[in-house]
Amino acid sequence: MGVNCTGSCSWKIYVKNGLVTWETQQTDYPRTRPDLPNHEPRGCPRGASYSWYLYSANRLKYPLMRKRLIKLWREAKALHSDPVDAWGSIVSDPEKAKSYKVARGRGGFCSFQLAGGQ
Repeated sequence: MGVNCTGSCSWKIYVKNGLVTWETQQTDYPRTRPDLPNHEPRGCPRGASYSWYLYSANRLKYPLMRKRLIKLWREAKALHSDPVDAWGSIVSDPEKAKSYKVARGRGGFCSFQLAGGQ
């Protein structure tokens, strides 16, 4: 999805043996007003190439986790068999929660402004 993309265009996806083989724009949108011509179809080239993202080597296939959080997660999973309980043990401990929250993103725009940036 690009800038100004609402992600609301509809597509018919054709699949063969579990792989996307073809995409066509859906034409079942409701008319906005009877006196106006139909807007069909509403898809854009970006939407037409979306299946490329499914098979791209650049696609993230798992969530990225910072080193500090993954260490806390592995320790919590060793103590708790339920993943929800494991995560709860991390977020309920203020020291653990702070240790991974301060490491994420290095503050970005907020720290720039707090440091007196314009």
